[in-house]
Amino acid sequence: MRTLTLGTVIKYTMITLFVGALLGYGYHAVNPFLAGPSLTLITPEDNAHLEKPLIEVRGSVQNLSHLYLNGRSITMTQEGTFAEELLLVPGYNTVELTGTDRFGREITTRRQIVYTEQETTITHTTSSPLAGTIHTINSQ
Repeated sequence: MRTLTLGTVIKYTMITLFVGALLGYGYHAVNPFLAGPSLTLITPEDNAHLEKPLIEVRGSVQNLSHLYLNGRSITMTQEGTFAEELLLVPGYNTVELTGTDRFGREITTRRQIVYTEQETTITHTTSSPLAGTIHTINSQ
């Protein structure tokens, strides 16, 4: 039977720690690649019907290096959240968020929104002291 010396035990312990550290680092480095990019859009809701033209596009991301709102680059916090204002045009609007990770993989989320302008009535009344008449103009 062979006896282990203190030097042999230390040597095998150091080798085991080195291999464990190497495997841990490998997992840490490969995990974002295996997990892939993630994009969650909190607002606006899909198929929303809105009466205000200015909305907030808000959500969270994981494993993304770049984020685009309708083709325009927007910023993310270190915690992986974003909030951006978007001005809608009357009628049908598409909100498209596209993110890419450091490996070049893309993820896209789209929301359809309908913006309906509220009707406004403007009344302007003028009077002419010379003619003694009153003119009222209504426009929508």
